[in-house]
Amino acid sequence: YTVTFNYNGGQDSSGFAGPKEITGKALNQTVVEQDVPTVTMEGKNFLGWLNLNNNQTYETAAAVAEVAITADTSYIALWDTQTFDVTYQNYNQSSPSDTIVIPTVYGQQPAAPAVVPNGGYAFDYWEVVSPTDGVEIGDETKTQLSADDLTKLEVTQAITLKAVFKATDYTVTFDTNGGTFDGGSAPTYSVAYNAALSTAKDFVAPTVTKPGSEFRGWTKTGDDTLYTTGEHDEHYIGNVVITSDTVFIASWSGDVRVTFNAN
Repeated sequence: YTVTFNYNGGQDSSGFAGPKEITGKALNQTVVEQDVPTVTMEGKNFLGWLNLNNNQTYETAAAVAEVAITADTSYIALWDTQTFDVTYQNYNQSSPSDTIVIPTVYGQQPAAPAVVPNGGYAFDYWEVVSPTDGVEIGDETKTQLSADDLTKLEVTQAITLKAVFKATDYTVTFDTNGGTFDGGSAPTYSVAYNAALSTAKDFVAPTVTKPGSEFRGWTKTGDDTLYTTGEHDEHYIGNVVITSDTVFIASWSGDVRVTFNAN
């Protein structure tokens, strides 16, 4: 009798894709365990050999070797799709120890949790923690993945990603309150959340003039402090920490400030 093994898309260690035939078996003989092929398929888990004569599945070569041969016999390899864990770290910035694990089918794009930045921060990218040499995105190997990169990632192994956040930039502008800027143009600065105004690119404390009035300093909404332009002054404007879009308003001698209390 002949025993045939159909690899069903798999291959053995030599790269042979089957089928493998074992001939010359007498009635009630068995297949030698070492003759049962060991097969693999990329992205698949081997489940066992299905005997098409008795409709029984044998998970190991040893199990196949116990089956008595009573006729020509065919086996076919059974497979299921592999899944790999994609682990996300630090997706909740306020609770960096939190992780979430999402099983992902081989060759598919991973789902991602909603990232939760702290106030004043925004999601920047996913850092590839493992594998340490990065992952393939198209023809490139990357260790930092944008949100768009993640939609192009095909999972073929376990992956760990860590969310990286960046400070949100806020806009700082100046209102001369009837005056004019020295140099004529009104400066606008972009400042990272919780950073000093002086960290803005090309920052220069603005100076202004107003005929008939003396400049007292800069104020801003909700703050009665007069900020000055001298770097060594106690209330130097460059030292103001920015946490939102901010407008500084020039204060002049003779100005009357009206404050409304909503009570």
